[in-house]
Amino acid sequence: MARPRDSRGITSWISRGGGGTSSVTSFLGNSSVAFAPDARNLAHAARDSSTIGRGSIRVFDVGSGRELLNIQGHTGEVWSVAFAPDGKTLASGSEDGTIKLWDPASGDQRLTLRGHTQRVSTVRFSPDGTTLASASWDGTVRLWRAATSTEVDARSD
Repeated sequence: MARPRDSRGITSWISRGGGGTSSVTSFLGNSSVAFAPDARNLAHAARDSSTIGRGSIRVFDVGSGRELLNIQGHTGEVWSVAFAPDGKTLASGSEDGTIKLWDPASGDQRLTLRGHTQRVSTVRFSPDGTTLASASWDGTVRLWRAATSTEVDARSD
């Protein structure tokens, strides 16, 4: 759930089982959020005054609302984030046309997947975590082997 914070951003309220909530504040907007499989962390693609034009991925502790990581590495704004089912990989899709795979515990970049020619608007892992699907404004949906960055299929409109 989110509510207006002021003209610069929003505050998102995260429900903790038992009725409690934590809040996460992001300035200038969010384009995607994803819970880790254990529901302890929340990642979101954020825009703020320090990252305009390149975006960032912020990871928060759901229980406390404390920011754990502010991951930067894309050269365009980040539009989509997704955790692998085992919680050990975080994927992001960006306006720069790339997908990046990250270690969500450290924020270290593992791989960059290239193939789209426009903004990557959506990234999602398969239920077994071996395949990553991405959709782009270039009109394609691509499938990737998550462990190797190998593209295995591409379909267009």
